[in-house]
Amino acid sequence: MISWRWFIGIVTLGVLELLVVVKLHQRFDLKMLVTIYLATTLIGFIFLKLMERQFYENKKTSKKTHKKLRHKIKNKKILTEYEIQQFKFELTIMYFLLAFVLVIIPGLITDLLGVVLVFPGLLNRLIEKSIEHYQQNASENKNSS
Repeated sequence: MISWRWFIGIVTLGVLELLVVVKLHQRFDLKMLVTIYLATTLIGFIFLKLMERQFYENKKTSKKTHKKLRHKIKNKKILTEYEIQQFKFELTIMYFLLAFVLVIIPGLITDLLGVVLVFPGLLNRLIEKSIEHYQQNASENKNSS
């Protein structure tokens, strides 16, 4: 089930995308808009293609430990240092897949979000924040038990 946060985020993204399209349509003709959409999608695909090797390395590594890690995460257990590294691989794959979906969806905002999402500095920051958030929740879960 989709949480309200996700629902509101998706609706907001759709409205923003629509506003951008209306503004661009006022300035450019349809041919130019289609060219802009195709260009941003192509740039996104090229960027993701450049990052593809890192994605597949992470995917190959994560297949080995996915089941153990999933069980521990599902039960909100605190992770060891090794498991945190594996969790980083899992999160990298998740963010790459999200970026890929965003680039495939037609629109300028989604393409830009998809490309920005896999910028190495931002991607690492998102992963670190996600792990901090998970560890904090797991610690609170342990304390309340």
